Amino acid sequence: MSLDVDNMTFTHDHTAIQNPTCSDCGRFVVSPKEYGFEVWGTGGGCSAWVKKVDNGYVVLTSDYLSHELGGALSPFEMGFYDGSDDETWGNLMGIKDLLVGVIPE
Repeated sequence: MSLDVDNMTFTHDHTAIQNPTCSDCGRFVVSPKEYGFEVWGTGGGCSAWVKKVDNGYVVLTSDYLSHELGGALSPFEMGFYDGSDDETWGNLMGIKDLLVGVIPE
């Protein structure tokens, strides 16, 4: 499992994933848990969906700094971190604004 920051994807089961709230066929809304994400506390009562990959971390959060991403078409951010520091995920390498259940064009 790895990050491709240039294309803002990560690999899951040999497939490049653009939005971890979409099923692999792109027709259904799914929980990031389906792609191996876990909820982590980030301090101050905030939380995020986090997935460790070979070369860093993928982090999902809502506008309210929460793992609660909302229903279909709700906005959230997917950030890619280099993993240089396990306590803070390291340096932010890229971030993408997404909508729950929508594969970006």
